[in-house]
Amino acid sequence: MRILILSQYYAPEPIPKPSDLAESLQQKGHTVSVVTGLPNYPNGVLYPRFRKRLVQLEASQGISVVRTFEYPYHGKSSIGRVINY
Repeated sequence: MRILILSQYYAPEPIPKPSDLAESLQQKGHTVSVVTGLPNYPNGVLYPRFRKRLVQLEASQGISVVRTFEYPYHGKSSIGRVINY
C-alpha cells in the first residue's frame, strides 16, 4: 500500500511520532512518503543543514521526505505563529 503522512514536524525534530509511524509502516512493507515543513522546532530557528526553500527532497531510511517552506517561528506573536502554521 502507498501511504502519505502529512505532518508539520518530522525527524530530526524531537517529536518522534511521525517518524516512528513512517518507519513502522515501511517495515511492514508499505511505500511511505512524508510531506512536512522545514525543521525548526522547538526554537523557531531553522536547523543547520537546511535552507529556506520552497521544496526540499530527501530520503530518510528509505522513506521519501518532501519538505515544504514554512516560516520558522515559535515566539509569542500571534501573527508570527499563524504565519508559521
